Amino acid sequence: CRCGIGGVYADIDVEAVTPLDDLLAAAATVRAGVLLGEENFVHCVLLERKSLGFVSNAVIASARGHPFWLEALREIFADAAWCGDDPVKCTGPRLLDRLSWSYAQRPCDPEGCLVRLPYMYFSPEIAAWNAENMVKECSTSAFRSDTFRMKEASWKKRVERACDSLAQVLQYPSALRTNRTYTVHQWQCSWCREDAAMKQTVTLNSVIWLVGNESTFFSYGH
Repeated sequence: CRCGIGGVYADIDVEAVTPLDDLLAAAATVRAGVLLGEENFVHCVLLERKSLGFVSNAVIASARGHPFWLEALREIFADAAWCGDDPVKCTGPRLLDRLSWSYAQRPCDPEGCLVRLPYMYFSPEIAAWNAENMVKECSTSAFRSDTFRMKEASWKKRVERACDSLAQVLQYPSALRTNRTYTVHQWQCSWCREDAAMKQTVTLNSVIWLVGNESTFFSYGH
């Protein structure tokens, strides 16, 4: 439990690309007790149609005993009777997004403030398996002048930026990584779709041997 123990949580499909030490040290310096990362903004705009960031629960860092998690648990159990069976809404990103926006506006707790980090920290890449739906949003029909939101100049610029970024990552998946990227969420979504590649297995012994022997493994051209 993040509330009782604290520490860093990451989904199994999250790749660590840079040690988190510097980020956690900076968080301690500014008294950030909870770190949440926002989802890639291409997703936010083209899939969620949100003008503001949308939090992801793929990577979470928290101080031990932070009261934000008690509030989240209370919300989960209070909504259990009517929430339905959508984990994204009931216990996942939609819940954390809603709660964290309001929580971040409050004075800091003794355990530290809640901070939402821009997408490039934890989620600079997109869900490649869902690219077709994002491409559709960037089609000509999405830019019709009679579309209500497209009459808003700020929203139009955001969509154009998202579509430009989508074009970049479709050609170069790591195009949106920066020197502030600590992890990369691979968006496998094993619970929401079928993918034969996710059913492949390896022996535990091969994994144990590989850890610490990567240079030997790759030197043989594997």
